[in-house]
Amino acid sequence: GGDSNDNTTATADDNNQNQESTTAVVEEKLADLNVKEEPENLDPRSDSEKMDELLSNAFLQAWKTSAKKIDFPILTSNFFRLHMVPQAPPGQTLDPKKSSHKKLSKFLARMEKKGIIKIKELQKGVESIMSVNMEHEDIRSHRVVKHEQIEEPFEQEVVLPCDRDYEPPKIVELRTVNANVSKLFSALGVNKGDGLTGSQVREHLVKYVKENNLQDPNNKAVVKLDPVIAGIVLGKGENDVVTMKWDELNMRVNNKMSDGYSLEFPGYKPQVYKGKLEPIDLRTATRSGNKKVTLITNLEIFGID
Repeated sequence: GGDSNDNTTATADDNNQNQESTTAVVEEKLADLNVKEEPENLDPRSDSEKMDELLSNAFLQAWKTSAKKIDFPILTSNFFRLHMVPQAPPGQTLDPKKSSHKKLSKFLARMEKKGIIKIKELQKGVESIMSVNMEHEDIRSHRVVKHEQIEEPFEQEVVLPCDRDYEPPKIVELRTVNANVSKLFSALGVNKGDGLTGSQVREHLVKYVKENNLQDPNNKAVVKLDPVIAGIVLGKGENDVVTMKWDELNMRVNNKMSDGYSLEFPGYKPQVYKGKLEPIDLRTATRSGNKKVTLITNLEIFGID
């Protein structure tokens, strides 16, 4: 009778252990299910709606940052590449094709319809932005968001020059400070030989005029000529000229400066050069035996071997 009781106790213990084991497995499965719960607050918008917002924010932010003082007209493609693309948040790329507009031109046409910009087709099939309304409510109310660029560590891949894809340089026409205008620009901290864009020349000129109280108080479009400016812009027979309009003054100062340009290759700092940028020249010539050859010059200026 004692053996029968022992066997019954052992069987009960085994059943309890099996139940505990099953309960533990079920609890573990439930825990896994809880971990894999769907995250809350998913963005209900479509991908095209998200891209629309990215484009709009980049467009407005560009006018309050890098495009604040650009020269007009500017090609719409250049505006997008140079001013909108850099405004995208880290890890995100602007792609008009993925927006509801499908094309950059349609997005910009929408901005023109809102009265923010004016667009004109200066060449067939090539549109340019002619002006911007900086007082537009959308621009004024836009808050600039500064994105921190995350630099990810990477291993530098060694690429031979012959295997590298050619990327053209960014070319900017400049006016170079020379002896004719050095007295004016040195007072503004600009050295002889420095290159300035047309808008920078005008900015420095405005700064000089304001610092020396040369603007006519009765006519803001007229500048009184001090000895420094007069010595630069006046020619023979103009000794009696004591004032000049802004546009005429700006043009004469620019004309007294030297030609220059800067080339900025991807990955390198801009290099400033004096003189005019010589274009690539292609010519055909006849050699001995009436053999025709093509001669190409000035490729090295543009980094083409």
